[in-house]
Amino acid sequence: MELIEPYTLVWNTLVVRDGILRRLLPATHGAGLAEVVVVPVVPDKLVPRVLVYFHNPLGANHPGIQRTIRAIKQLYWFPKLSKRVCDHISSCSACSLRAMKQKWTQTGVQKAAPPGPWHTVAADLLSVSTDSGNILLLVTLCLFSFWPEVRVLSSKSSQAVALALRSMNAQFGPMKILRTDRGPEFRGAVEEYLTTINAVHSTTLPYSPVSAVEQLNRTILHKLQTVRNCPLWRRIPTVALLDEILWSIRSTPSTVLKIEPFMVMYGRHPHSRCSQGVQQQAQLFEHVEDALNERRADAMLKKTPVQPLRPGSRVFVRCRRGDRGYKVGKKWSLMTALKQDHAKVYLLPTSGYNEQPVERHVRECVPALGHDIEEA
Repeated sequence: MELIEPYTLVWNTLVVRDGILRRLLPATHGAGLAEVVVVPVVPDKLVPRVLVYFHNPLGANHPGIQRTIRAIKQLYWFPKLSKRVCDHISSCSACSLRAMKQKWTQTGVQKAAPPGPWHTVAADLLSVSTDSGNILLLVTLCLFSFWPEVRVLSSKSSQAVALALRSMNAQFGPMKILRTDRGPEFRGAVEEYLTTINAVHSTTLPYSPVSAVEQLNRTILHKLQTVRNCPLWRRIPTVALLDEILWSIRSTPSTVLKIEPFMVMYGRHPHSRCSQGVQQQAQLFEHVEDALNERRADAMLKKTPVQPLRPGSRVFVRCRRGDRGYKVGKKWSLMTALKQDHAKVYLLPTSGYNEQPVERHVRECVPALGHDIEEA
């Protein structure tokens, strides 16, 4: 039998019993890590039948991604199990009608976990107050390994951010997707640099920052505040304190993966020379993908329903002008809702003549009480 790559990567976990190829998987409800279950390996041509059995698009019960993956792993296994489950559920029309699939188009948005370390990176700027003044930091987070990386910036310009990203890519290799908010510091020189390395710039929805990097910002600020209150640590420069904080995060198991980011990034423990083999690294990456896909499934199930807007109703819309002086002036505009397509709303400004329709996210719209137009 000709061996193919997905099976050779997990070769040390495969066994043959009663003439059937099986795989050893960690027990879902086991008391320890050593407890495993032996499940048969499904041939590639039978995988669609297994997927339909556990999640039938025409059936009444539509379990989510997390429940489907766990149910299949209790009885079967096949290569790229998590990815195939995600693709199968994303193509389910019933789940799409229940808003299981995000319909607002964003560049670089993935339906499953990133394929490897330093592939999809989230970035944000963080200003830290010190005794000698403010320090501007570029905070990045690998969304696969949760590896944090920080660079001190000389200014809040796109040129300074591009130089910091170039320094990081020289250490870890070029990223494929950079996920940021809609700040002007991630435009211009940053997008030009991403084009040269064939990377995609993915921006979040308006007023929706990347939650993972925002949580990292809060962790860094909290740890800095804690150590600055200690007289022993106050004598150490802030940049050196940042290195200590980053090392503590890199060497501590994350709450999502239950594995140290250093282990996922480099394939070994910090104080060990022994690196993981190809099979062990493949199993580690499979565990990371499963954890990330389950987390994404939980987030999709907990997503709040989209607020419906009646055509012809008046709404207040957040202004998007980038001028900082505009913050003290008008922040909202009164518009008329023309059409709503899931989370996207087509609006017509009411402030002047010859106004063109605009597209906004439903989160930017607030119904104007008392301004609704009566239907004809």
